[in-house]
Amino acid sequence: MNNRDTFLDFCKGIAIFLVVLGHVLEKSMHQMNNLYDFIYLFHMPFFFMLSGYLAWRVKRFDISLFKKKARTLLLPCIVVGLLFTMINGGYDAFLFSEFHNGYWFLWSLFCIWCLFASVKWFISLCRIKNILIEIGILLLPFFLIKVGGQYLLSPNINGCLSIGFTGAFYRFFIMGYLIGKYDNIKKWLQNNKVNIAGMIGFVLMFLISYFVDLKHIGPFTIVQILLCLSFLCFLRILYNRLSNRICKRIEKYGCRSLDIYVFHYFVLLLLNLTIVKEFAAPIQYITAIFSAWCVIEVTLFLSYPIEKNKYLRLYLLGKK
Repeated sequence: MNNRDTFLDFCKGIAIFLVVLGHVLEKSMHQMNNLYDFIYLFHMPFFFMLSGYLAWRVKRFDISLFKKKARTLLLPCIVVGLLFTMINGGYDAFLFSEFHNGYWFLWSLFCIWCLFASVKWFISLCRIKNILIEIGILLLPFFLIKVGGQYLLSPNINGCLSIGFTGAFYRFFIMGYLIGKYDNIKKWLQNNKVNIAGMIGFVLMFLISYFVDLKHIGPFTIVQILLCLSFLCFLRILYNRLSNRICKRIEKYGCRSLDIYVFHYFVLLLLNLTIVKEFAAPIQYITAIFSAWCVIEVTLFLSYPIEKNKYLRLYLLGKK
């Protein structure tokens, strides 16, 4: 990854496309399929990894950071989540289910930022310089959440606070932070031979997933980490091969990934995707990919007036 930026936006654009594609596949298939299963193995860990990559640039871990994250993450989660629930129903699911009617990502990312900022403040206070000790302390919340979530908290509290999601994705956030912070890792991931090897590995894992459940070929966390890193390499190759026009459009998706995430659920309500179930498998996939692209474009179009109004932009997107 380079200094921002365009490549990072490109990665975020691809990631948000996979999120929307996953939701389209969910609505348009008779049953979950190999493509859906493969996407859900890594696309959210990849998104959290990208969020963690941005964290290395933060210099101050004080109350102002908590306020900023509350505005940019919690406010859209609560306001837009409640608006969607008023239209679609499911108040209990929004309040008590760990999915929060689809808006769990914003809540979990806010919790992860709070955990990360608290740990970084402690590391800075203790002036810890040893890399291994720093990594160990950074990962401590992951183990505390696993123990606390499984053995100390009730299922209702776990669901309401999305403890499972926060714990599951915290480690990928830290992985992204370490990639961003240490130049040796960044340079290694920018090496052309490494990218080619990673791309080949990613394609092979995709093909293997049609015959073997990747969840069972080794430790699941290791499989997800390998998928995230190999996908990053794959995107680096793709970014250098695609036309500038296509890259710019995908970068725009990345720049407005929050808009797409919070509003695409409304657009999905307008679509009748059940007809896709009647098509043959290859046509289903093509239709789903095209539908995901249409959902993103319509979402961006409909959210444009919100971006231009300072009050709507603040309360619906958390942007000043």
